Amino acid sequence: MAKAKELAIPGADIATICQTIDGMIEEEVKKTFASKKSKNLERGIAFPTCISVNHIMGHFSPLMDESVILAEGDVAKIICGAHFDGYAANAATTVVIGD
Repeated sequence: MAKAKELAIPGADIATICQTIDGMIEEEVKKTFASKKSKNLERGIAFPTCISVNHIMGHFSPLMDESVILAEGDVAKIICGAHFDGYAANAATTVVIGD
């Protein structure tokens, strides 16, 4: 979540941020429970990263050709989640873009 907030700056592309955070989640969960004993443990993204801006109510995770650029003063709702062996954990926050 901290990385998503860090990337949410004026001029940033929402689709790029979503893909970056999803990739980061995939890499980080591979490092968790990485022993041979837990090799077959399912883990990964439980909820794709979504950044809903201003009037968009929720769950906006655009394709590259549908993306929106963040502007100064936008209100962005960020949601993401990971799962381990079917147990999901989602996190969300709201930030104002810029100063």
